[in-house]
Amino acid sequence: MSKRFALVFGILCFCTFLYAGDAAAFVDLGFSSDGATYMFGQYGSTDTQYQAYADIYTIDVKSNTFVKDGVFSIKPSAKTIGKSGISVYNTLYNKNKDYILQYKPEPVSLADTLYIRSDSNAITDEIIFQDFERSNASKQIYYHIKLVPWFSDKTETSKSSFFISIEKQDENKNLLQKDVAGTPDIKRTGVIKYAIEKIMCDKSNNNLVFIVEKTIRTKDGLNIRYMAETISIK
Repeated sequence: MSKRFALVFGILCFCTFLYAGDAAAFVDLGFSSDGATYMFGQYGSTDTQYQAYADIYTIDVKSNTFVKDGVFSIKPSAKTIGKSGISVYNTLYNKNKDYILQYKPEPVSLADTLYIRSDSNAITDEIIFQDFERSNASKQIYYHIKLVPWFSDKTETSKSSFFISIEKQDENKNLLQKDVAGTPDIKRTGVIKYAIEKIMCDKSNNNLVFIVEKTIRTKDGLNIRYMAETISIK
């Protein structure tokens, strides 16, 4: 993998992902210096009761699983009514600062950000990058990324899952390599939409993280939350 990619779909931007309603804001804490772990957070306030919440997640990149004792949360409750999401997030971060800093996470730079969804309402069918480092005059190398969802229905109680297909192809669309990120066996309740929000790599260009926005239907309306899927590319 190389960070010198041509971005075919999506436009890089510098905005914070804020939405109307009960929608979390995403925080990129970043990869550890060795690329072995990735950390991110989210925060917000419930739409009806104005209860703030915050989460911080630590992910083992190779296994794409949470690191033991590496998930921290402040749930919405009567104690967080009227507080801002960012203040609750800062409280959570400071409480667990020693744990977080042992990984020395560094937010992903723009140079290592491969894709950002430019339209929050759009779901891109395919994201394509050209790998200039491995391409030459006789062969062009491209990466084709697709999020493949499954839904039993789109209600509060329905189940869903997804996986991300990562294909390496030449200019004639001949398949050179295929990888899959995500865990399609995990079924989530109430999620009615998945969309890749960001794709980022670590400084070695060997580890990728896909930030996925999920829209959840509840009795109070729609919630937006974030999750991350990681993979090490050979």
